[in-house]
Amino acid sequence: MKKLVSSLLLVSLLAFGGCKKEEQQKPAESAKGPLAQKQGQPPAPGAFQPRKKDQAANAPSLQILQGTAVVTTISPGQYGAMTSTKISIGNKQRPAVLIRDLLSKYNVKGTKVVLAGEVATASLTWDQVAKNDVYLYVTPKKVLKVYSASKALGKVKMPNRVEKITVS
Repeated sequence: MKKLVSSLLLVSLLAFGGCKKEEQQKPAESAKGPLAQKQGQPPAPGAFQPRKKDQAANAPSLQILQGTAVVTTISPGQYGAMTSTKISIGNKQRPAVLIRDLLSKYNVKGTKVVLAGEVATASLTWDQVAKNDVYLYVTPKKVLKVYSASKALGKVKMPNRVEKITVS
């Protein structure tokens, strides 16, 4: 019985002492937090920094080239005006444009079309682009991606993002 009472007394003292230490540490931690910083000072390393809402500034522009000459550059802010249709990808509707329509708008023609991204490139013939429905669609983060439901292009590895279209 004495052992039981002494062990309960010891546990309660440790629990009470631990709570006091936590209460003493909380005010000290809150003074170091991001709310206590002054406006002109940069945040402490490892502190939470919210993402910037303007993701279009980080998205690259689309360049359309005829050989080595730049025909036009389309900024991410103009992607919405560039699109002419909506396509279904999964269960979502995305604004898109046919690549052949986009190239004919700028009078760009050739025998070979190269879609280039930051890492990968895909080389297509003009006939593949003209006969198959190959779309550029805009994601919510203002990034252009390639979509084609054609089985003829199933073996062609498309880039994850499209930043440049070169026609030669």
